[in-house]
Amino acid sequence: MNSVFSQTYQNWECIIIDDGSTDNTEEVVQYYLKNDSRFQFHKRIDSYKKGGNGARNYGFDLSVGDFIQYLDADDILSMDKIEKQINLATDENQADVFFCSLAYFSDNILNSKIHSQYIDKSYDKAEDWLIDSWSGGGFGQTMIWLTPRKVHMKAGRWNESVIKNQDGEFFCRVLLNARSLIYSNEGLVYYRKDGKKTSKSTYISPISAQSTFYTFQLYEKHTSELSDKDFSRAIANQYYKFIFFYFPHYRNLREDAISSIIRLGYKPVDFAQNRKIYFLTKFLGLESTLRIIHLAIRLGR
Repeated sequence: MNSVFSQTYQNWECIIIDDGSTDNTEEVVQYYLKNDSRFQFHKRIDSYKKGGNGARNYGFDLSVGDFIQYLDADDILSMDKIEKQINLATDENQADVFFCSLAYFSDNILNSKIHSQYIDKSYDKAEDWLIDSWSGGGFGQTMIWLTPRKVHMKAGRWNESVIKNQDGEFFCRVLLNARSLIYSNEGLVYYRKDGKKTSKSTYISPISAQSTFYTFQLYEKHTSELSDKDFSRAIANQYYKFIFFYFPHYRNLREDAISSIIRLGYKPVDFAQNRKIYFLTKFLGLESTLRIIHLAIRLGR
């Protein structure tokens, strides 16, 4: 909240949604509520599903601003983040979405490290960012975006049935409903890399794997009318990365991912990350290659 309070851009409202926390959240926000009328505090009502997506939908429904900035409780905006992006907005580009770079930090943002990515640039066609991102050019974390309300309305609500890669699925729809994507090289957001409560076991849990796979299916659905081979290949690459990430778990889902790659017109070997993996996959098959890689990682090589 300090990073919101300290924004150099002053015309904002901050809507804080309590999703049923058991810590001292309500006590902490009292200081801001008493000292700045731009802060609001609401407890999520039962008509919105418990979880981040339900909280975001509730917050959006309560908001009145022309631009939407999402921010998780343990992450931070640079003081000029919103101002630098707002300054890029004009009456002519109300169909554009704005974003900036991401920096990782643990305890102090003074020791943060900027996470540079290929996709950190402006795009004349916002959808081209998706192709580059899904093809391995990087990812977009929730708070990097500043979205015009009009674009948000076209994209629809956060999917409250999705519990993993929910930001990927939501901003896929946002960018498909945007015209251009404008990158700000001045503002910055800070993502707390350590201290997150989500464990590795949560990331590879059955519900996590199923939800991730479902979002890739939604990618296909959202882009189905575009008939673009670049989209097909990029989504196939997401299925390929899924296979690697969740190996050796969830064989059925991994087999479904292979089937999806083939249905999209490709073979898993087409997405081998280097020549060694390519030849191993070509001659030994994907499953044997995955076992070799998995064993090598376990042995620390």
